[in-house]
Amino acid sequence: MEQLREIFSKMADHWLWGTVLGIITYLVEPTAAFYALWIAVFLDLVSKVVALAVKHGGLIRATKLKVIDSHTMFYRAFLKVLAYFSMTVLAHQSKAIVGVESVSIAFSTIIYCILFLVEVYSIIENFVEAGVEDLRLLLIRFKREKEKIIEGEEDLVCDMVTKGEDKRGPTI
Repeated sequence: MEQLREIFSKMADHWLWGTVLGIITYLVEPTAAFYALWIAVFLDLVSKVVALAVKHGGLIRATKLKVIDSHTMFYRAFLKVLAYFSMTVLAHQSKAIVGVESVSIAFSTIIYCILFLVEVYSIIENFVEAGVEDLRLLLIRFKREKEKIIEGEEDLVCDMVTKGEDKRGPTI
C-alpha cells in the first residue's frame, strides 16, 4: 500500500508539467519547423554569449563587467521566446480560422521561414562580431536580400511559391 501511495505521490508531483506540455502541444502541434526554429533560437543565444565574451576579453571578464548578466539575458530571451511562441501559436491556429488547408500551410510556412531567417541572420552577425570573418560575405548577402525585401523590390510570398517552378508545364 505504501508503494502505491508513493507512485501516486510522484505522479501528482508531475501533473503540472504534463498539463503544460499538453497545452503547448495543442497550441502549436510541434513539427520539424517548430523544433528547427527553437534550435535556432538556442544557437542565437549561445552565439550572442560567445560574441559578448570575445568582445570583452572572455566569459569570466564579461560576466564580472556585467556585460553578460543573467537578469538582462533572461529578460531579453523571455521577450523573444514569448514573441516567437505567440507567432508559432498563430501559425498553427490559423488552420482553425482559414478553411482552406493550403492557405494555412502557406501562412505557417511564411511565419516559420521569416523567424528562422531572422535567427540565422542574428547567429551570423554574432559570429562575425566574435571574429569569424569567413562569415562576413554571407552576412553581406543576407543584408542585401533583406534590404530588397524591405524596399519592396521582391515579393517574398510570390517568390516562395514560384521559385523553382517549371514554367514549361508538366513533364512525363
